[in-house]
Amino acid sequence: MSLLQKAVRRGRLDLALQAASTLLAISPDRFWRRAGIIAFEDIGVADLTTAGVVTVALEGKRVRHRLGGEWAVAAAITARMVAAPGTAPPMTCSACWKAGRVWPTTASGWSACRSRARG
Repeated sequence: MSLLQKAVRRGRLDLALQAASTLLAISPDRFWRRAGIIAFEDIGVADLTTAGVVTVALEGKRVRHRLGGEWAVAAAITARMVAAPGTAPPMTCSACWKAGRVWPTTASGWSACRSRARG
């Protein structure tokens, strides 16, 4: 549960989706409750649209079914929460963090960063 919230705060879509998938499989009610908490605690007025989308998803299974199903909605709102403004500072990979370097984890920056860490 806390991995989902930490991944959203850190802007780590890969980890957030893994955490969402695991939590949704183990305990769907806990996932939806946590998504609501993240939407209001971490995002809030910084992105009212995302908070509103999450609120709609919390309406229940029927609504989520009409929107594409549990996983489709969970993945979509997780991605929106990660991308919401103000939820995450620029990220670094763990190797750069340990070395004291800041390198953005954009698609191109991440691969460059990882190849630097190896070499």
